[in-house]
Amino acid sequence: MFKIRPIQHSDVDAVYAIEERSFPYPFTREIFEAIIGRHPFHGLIAEDGIVVGYIIFSIIVDESELLTVAVDGPHRRKGIARGLIDAMFSFGKKSGVKNFYLEVRPSNETAIKLYSSYGFSKVGLRKGYYKDNNEDAIVMKKCLSA
Repeated sequence: MFKIRPIQHSDVDAVYAIEERSFPYPFTREIFEAIIGRHPFHGLIAEDGIVVGYIIFSIIVDESELLTVAVDGPHRRKGIARGLIDAMFSFGKKSGVKNFYLEVRPSNETAIKLYSSYGFSKVGLRKGYYKDNNEDAIVMKKCLSA
C-alpha cells in the first residue's frame, strides 16, 4: 500500500521522470525545482518504497489551483491519483480553501471523468492554452460546502 507525504527537493528527479513519461508537454525540471517547498505551492508524493505519483497545487487566500497530478504508468488504476486528490482536498480544507480550480485538455477524457467524479464542473475555456498542439484547456471548478 502507498503512503502520501510532502514532496522534498530530493524527490525532484523521480517527480520529473514521471512527469516526462506522463505528458506530451511536461513541466521542466527547473519548474519543479523552483516551486517545491515555496509558498504558495504545495506538493504531495505517493510512495510504495519508490515514488509512484505526485500532485502539485497552489493555495492563495481561499482558492487552490491543481497544477499537475500524475501516477507512473505501472501504478495507474490502483487509486493513487484519488488518494493524492483526497489529500489535496484535506490539506486545502485545513488551509481555508473554498474553491479548487484546474485546467485539463479536452482530449484527456480519463482526467475529465476523474475530476467530474469529485464534483468539478466546467466553468470556462482557455483557447490555445497548450503550446505543444494549441489545444484549448477546459477550466474546471469545485466549490467546497461551508
